[in-house]
Amino acid sequence: MTTVQPTDNAAGSVVAPKPQRIGMPRETFPLEKRVTTVPDKVTKLIKLGFAVVIEQGAGELADLSDDAYVQAGATIPPSAPSIY
Repeated sequence: MTTVQPTDNAAGSVVAPKPQRIGMPRETFPLEKRVTTVPDKVTKLIKLGFAVVIEQGAGELADLSDDAYVQAGATIPPSAPSIY
């Protein structure tokens, strides 16, 4: 994995890079129960420096609540297009 280094802005102060964002949509195939990730892996991705965004209800058919993802550090945007 490549590391992003802080950069200087026009005013000369150091600006920390934004973390790479991983967006995880909910499955669209009927009755599909697989999910792109589980809360435990969200925690690990965040520790690696990623921002994780999950579509609302993405883990619902796999019995994974939105609250479990939020507690793991993910954010759940108000609309699906926001994850992209």
